[in-house]
Formats: sequence, C-alpha cells, structure tokens
Amino acid sequence: MNDVLSLAKEYLALREKSERMKNRMNEIRLILQERIKKEGNLQVDDKKFTVAKRIYYEYDQGKAKEILGDKYVLVAKSVIDKRKVAGLIKGGFITEEELEPAKVITKEITALVIK
Repeated sequence: MNDVLSLAKEYLALREKSERMKNRMNEIRLILQERIKKEGNLQVDDKKFTVAKRIYYEYDQGKAKEILGDKYVLVAKSVIDKRKVAGLIKGGFITEEELEPAKVITKEITALVIK
C-alpha cells in the first residue's frame, strides 16, 4: 500500500511541476514570437525558429448551402447537441435508457481522476 501512496504523491508532484513548466514554456513562446516578428527568424544550433500564422475555419451553413446547391447534401452533416439532449433527460422528456440504442461510441479512454 505504501508503494501506491508513494506513486500517487510522486504523480501529484510531477503534475504540479508539469503545469509550471507548461506555463513557463508559454511565457517564453510569447517572448520569442514577439522577437521573431520584430527581428526575423532565429537560428539556434540546428533548429530554426519562425512565426507562422495558422488559420482554422468552418463554413457558414447558410452560405455554403447557397453556393453548393444540390452538392450541399454531399458535404453537410447533422450533429446532435449533447447538452440539449441532457436537458431533455433532466427535464424528464426522455430517459437515457430510451436513447441507448442511438449511442455510438467514437472514442474510449481510461482516465485517472483526481479530486
């Protein structure tokens, strides 16, 4: 049992250290980005630091439907809002058991929960 307690304490210490490291890395990243924007790329040993703009986007459903016309059905998908489903369950309009056949597991992970 002491082994498990020791491992749990070590895990908590590492998690705390990891958070501090992530925060420090973010601080440094912001400083480096600003420097590179002002002065250009940075070469450190065999590594080249640059700043790249990455753009993530989605399409406006209405405009896409208008532009794509009959091709819209080939690319569109309907999504069930899980929060609204939870509201229906909480409100007593439907039960989880009734919805069970509609569930599709897309990913399953094992998580270590610490409270």
